[in-house]
Amino acid sequence: MELNTGLMQAAENGDVAGVREHLAQAGQANEYGRTALMAAAQGNHVECVRLLLDKEARMQNRWGQTALVHALSFGSAEAALLLAPLEAEINDRANVTPLMWAAHGGLSECAELLLAGAGTQTLRPFSYTDFSAYASGVTALMVAASRNCLPIIKLLREREGELQDSDGHDALWYARNNALVFSNYALVRQEEEHTEAVALLTNKDQ
Repeated sequence: MELNTGLMQAAENGDVAGVREHLAQAGQANEYGRTALMAAAQGNHVECVRLLLDKEARMQNRWGQTALVHALSFGSAEAALLLAPLEAEINDRANVTPLMWAAHGGLSECAELLLAGAGTQTLRPFSYTDFSAYASGVTALMVAASRNCLPIIKLLREREGELQDSDGHDALWYARNNALVFSNYALVRQEEEHTEAVALLTNKDQ
């Protein structure tokens, strides 16, 4: 299906009445695998998410991403909290977890519900929607360290602190080197370190 259905359009607009009107279209996806629930989650349209949960939860787009990932990647915390109990353990095709997306977006309020993904490492290099990029073998703690997300660092440092990515880098390296970003289609290391993140990773009594 190439075009969005009436249900998808209503969900994207947060049109609760429209979602109710077109509920018979639930379960359909467009050519990219995007569903109405994904559209509602992305926009943090909580009432629309509630209406679609039992009909479209756990569906994945062509990249293996769920509605939960759509919510997390756009900072839609309320929608993510609704979806987490149903989709927290579903990773995408690169083995990127919802927990990694929460770490990337700084959504620490969601992280406790996403711990099914703790200890998971990605299968290949991956870039997020803002083009920040990571090597394969990355963990949620590495992402949190690169983003200076202190609450998630505290949550994960005991679980993932010893893990290394495919280049042999641990979370402390990511905190000290402030992540990797795309520049003219090449990976470039930023120069500033996240001093608070470094402190948390080197002194676990903090």
